[in-house]
Amino acid sequence: MIIFLYGPDSYRLKQNSNIVLDNYRKKHPGGVFFKFDLSEIGETAKVEDAIKSGSLFGEVKLIVLKNVFLNKAASDRIGELIKTQNLLKEKDTVLLFIENQEEKDLAKNKELFNLLSGKGSIIRNIEYLEREKLTKWIKSEFALRKCSIEPDGIKELIATSGNESWALINEIDKLANFKTGGI
Repeated sequence: MIIFLYGPDSYRLKQNSNIVLDNYRKKHPGGVFFKFDLSEIGETAKVEDAIKSGSLFGEVKLIVLKNVFLNKAASDRIGELIKTQNLLKEKDTVLLFIENQEEKDLAKNKELFNLLSGKGSIIRNIEYLEREKLTKWIKSEFALRKCSIEPDGIKELIATSGNESWALINEIDKLANFKTGGI
């Protein structure tokens, strides 16, 4: 099984990947977990070992792969492994791809991009939020911190931080810490 998360909004990309990891840990408490950053030299061989390694008890493996598209040789090798190991249909090995890039940059390696975004994969493009979706996200982040914000406050927050989620979340944290509970 393949889960492919990508997009320019790095904070929400991190949020979504954490949700996948938390759900995996809840569903498979005895599962095996690997994490690789393929921008580092030598990681491709470790990924190959993790994919090919068997399990005595049939646990589900979750293999998190970051920055696969930054290294052409690594991305080609990962594509080969997916095909030769039949990982698109494999249920006991889950590959979670996390790419903090826009679709146009990922599409430069069309073969791997098409493989990951093909039928049977779970795909989520995490773009920057705009207008109503951004406002709703800001409200929900305040609600998670057990407080709320008025519409004028949201407009001011967006005017000062834009739609960059890391900047927004830092400001939301500051405001929520300043005013515990309430508006």
